[in-house]
Amino acid sequence: MNRAWDRWLDPAAKPARMTVEAPLVDPRWRVEITGIAAMPDA
Repeated sequence: MNRAWDRWLDPAAKPARMTVEAPLVDPRWRVEITGIAAMPDA
């Protein structure tokens, strides 16, 4: 996964990356994804 991540990103502007352990909202789900977006300075 790290190799895919590194190829996908701009090496000069990599975003923060983290993992957490948390119960899923719905236990039937296999994956839960959270996204964070940033706006460029105006």
